[in-house]
Amino acid sequence: MRAQFARQLVKKDSDSLRSIARIRFAQFIASRSNRPPPNPAPSSLRSQKKTTRKKRGCFAPLRPFGCFLLLSSGFWLRVWLWAVRPFRVGFVSGGSVVRFPSAFLSGCGVFMVALVGFCGSRSLPSAFSPLVSSCVSSVVAAGRGVAVGCASGADRFALSAARSLGASVSLFSASSFGSGRAAFARRSAAFVSAVSASGVGCGLVAFVSSPCPSALAPSSVASRCFAGFGSGSWASVAFAVGRGVPVVVFPCVSVGVSPLSVLPAWSGSWVVAGSGFWSSGFRFVPFSSASLPF
Repeated sequence: MRAQFARQLVKKDSDSLRSIARIRFAQFIASRSNRPPPNPAPSSLRSQKKTTRKKRGCFAPLRPFGCFLLLSSGFWLRVWLWAVRPFRVGFVSGGSVVRFPSAFLSGCGVFMVALVGFCGSRSLPSAFSPLVSSCVSSVVAAGRGVAVGCASGADRFALSAARSLGASVSLFSASSFGSGRAAFARRSAAFVSAVSASGVGCGLVAFVSSPCPSALAPSSVASRCFAGFGSGSWASVAFAVGRGVPVVVFPCVSVGVSPLSVLPAWSGSWVVAGSGFWSSGFRFVPFSSASLPF
């Protein structure tokens, strides 16, 4: 009887322990279900940050600073243009201001880009070298670049003057366009085309020592000007006029020869180029572009 009673007590104790364990486990499950959801994983946080960055833009914090730089750059550009304005209209020579021809300066808001080409006779006497140097100095002081060929005479005088001033020079060499006389024609055509393409403020200055061929006329087509008329300088002038480039011609003739006798009777008029040494040159003013037959 005692053994049977002991077994009943042990069974009751084990049943009570099991019931207590079940109760504790149920309470644990209930407490876990009432907790707030866990924090998101780091990877989800990164995706949220990337999404936010895309919506705002990666340069969003720099927008105020960029606007400030844009506004301030415009202000300093105006200050710089105002400071260099006196150097755009002429240069000082012997205490007096020599004005650059107005045809080259009209409407020019941007400088240090346009080219002024220099061409002329290969047999130009050295007595005209100071005149060429003065023209080059005026062009450089007005903020233009210099374009010149590779021949002797006027080309060499202009190239020497530009290099002595430390100016920007665009040199056109005939050897880059082949060989023979045709290379010089292609060189001159490319030379005028580059001057014309440089924009507002461009021009051509020619120093001629012979009259213009009677059959030569202005044209925007290079082959019509460089057609074997016997004068590469006048062909360059005719091509420049046909392309709408302002032209100034200096008749470098001997004493007793009228400068007007070497100028062609094109559809336009020849007027004095300017003051100072420019007064010995003539600027061509076309009547209208529509009057040209091509």
